[in-house]
Amino acid sequence: MSLYDSNFSAFMRLMPDLHQLPALCCSRVRGSPDLYVEVLERCKFTTILKLTYFFELKEVADVADVADVADVADVTDVANVVNAATDNVLPDTARQGAEFIPDPDLTIRVYHDAQVVEAVSCKEQGFMPIGTNDPHDVEQLQCRWESNLFLQKWLQYMVELGHIFDMNNIDELDELPCII
Repeated sequence: MSLYDSNFSAFMRLMPDLHQLPALCCSRVRGSPDLYVEVLERCKFTTILKLTYFFELKEVADVADVADVADVADVTDVANVVNAATDNVLPDTARQGAEFIPDPDLTIRVYHDAQVVEAVSCKEQGFMPIGTNDPHDVEQLQCRWESNLFLQKWLQYMVELGHIFDMNNIDELDELPCII
């Protein structure tokens, strides 16, 4: 099974009701940051969405010190990175006037017909900065590969935590937390 096939398998365990999800929703699991999904585009053969946590801005520097994407060797390492920030996760109701940063803020493309999932971009800040420019640039290809390896591990970790986006276990949202 290829990396992209593996990502599809884990992604579908996380989002079995992908075609029915509202444009903006959240999965909440005790002891884990809230996981947000924003559906950006739905087409016959593909869906593009953003998948992220939101952390209070002042706490991101602490998380960035904990890990580098090259150091994330397995699901346990992903858990350590996330758990380092878990104490800084906001309660269900956001603090008034607080600013948040989405991290890792992955944009993901799901190919329904080919049954593959790929990370296509990541916000260029936080603990996993990844660019998205020239597909023939060797450094960009390496970044894409690393981002998809990270996606594989992160999807496995979220499923292990109990996150699931099915119609019985999500909170539909009107807006995201105030971001920078």
